[in-house]
Amino acid sequence: TMKLRLLNAAHQAVAHSSILLGYEFVDEAMNDVSIGRLLDGYLAEARATLPATPGIDLDDYCATILERFANPAIRDTVKRLASDADNRLATFVAPVVRDLLRRHMPFDYSALILASYLEWSSTTSDLDAVSRRAAVVTSAAFAELPQDEAFIAGVLDMWERVGAVGIREVIATTA
Repeated sequence: TMKLRLLNAAHQAVAHSSILLGYEFVDEAMNDVSIGRLLDGYLAEARATLPATPGIDLDDYCATILERFANPAIRDTVKRLASDADNRLATFVAPVVRDLLRRHMPFDYSALILASYLEWSSTTSDLDAVSRRAAVVTSAAFAELPQDEAFIAGVLDMWERVGAVGIREVIATTA
């Protein structure tokens, strides 16, 4: 669970936001303070859903993830991370969101990950409100999530903001 919610989901956090910012490689994106802020925020949300594990320091584990992503020798592409996004988001990010919702905890960065995916995958930013809501509710990435109105509204708000002012500004102004 720890690897899925932290490492694998962090790949999704980097993927679509970095593409929207114009990056090709993960290590280059990691030099962007916006990507660092998004990852820090998401990892904090995800850590809150994990039980304490004897002998494992989650702060150290998250620091190792960030170091690995920033390693220029790896040269991983953000497009590779973005591949099979519906499945990866459903498998790695949705369980975090589900637990945050159940615990009535903030989910801003998780919603931003999903909104950046929707912005990246939408064929046009001119979708009307009904079409945007349908995209959220029917996306395979969200299929396992409860139809929580606060969550849907949060993702829609983030998606609209990303389209209006850009991902960098939305990250900068997110809790």
